[in-house]
Amino acid sequence: MREHLSTHIRFYRERTIDWAQGLNERERILLIAAGVIAVFFIVFSGVETVISRMNQQKNLLIKAEQDYESLGPLLQRYNRLALQKSDIESEFLQESGRLPARSYIEDIAKNQAKITSQLNINNTGSDDFGQDFRRLNFKVSFQTGDLDQLVSFLQAIEEGPQPLLLTRIDINRIGTQLRFTAEISSIELK
Repeated sequence: MREHLSTHIRFYRERTIDWAQGLNERERILLIAAGVIAVFFIVFSGVETVISRMNQQKNLLIKAEQDYESLGPLLQRYNRLALQKSDIESEFLQESGRLPARSYIEDIAKNQAKITSQLNINNTGSDDFGQDFRRLNFKVSFQTGDLDQLVSFLQAIEEGPQPLLLTRIDINRIGTQLRFTAEISSIELK
């Protein structure tokens, strides 16, 4: 098979040489010029592809450098927030002897804000809050004629030692009374 292929190659090479020797001077110059132009286009297209790929690599490198530069401050912020989260969770886990959230809200309303009129505290459900915690949701409503009592209640909820969050507040005046309704959330271990 190899010998057969070699014979064919020799045959076509000899035919091409005979054909080229039969060309006049002008035809030879045109053939050489066409060959040079063909080689030029082949080399140029290869060079153009290489340049295009190099530009793509350059743009990717510039973007990677920009990402790297912005990564430093983000990592610092992430580390600071992770440490802060860890401290908060640790503090939360260490605090024992807390009243359950519903009892704590009732205690604030009755003992600190002195609210006794139509106090209603209803558990409206719970949902997961991170991996180790869940959020308890309550609806609290009462009536008071004393704005200072209402402010005292809100202040105790926001500034008290238990993790409570006011998520909605409605206050309506009914004559001389204030009708207060709020949604309050608390966080506890699962």
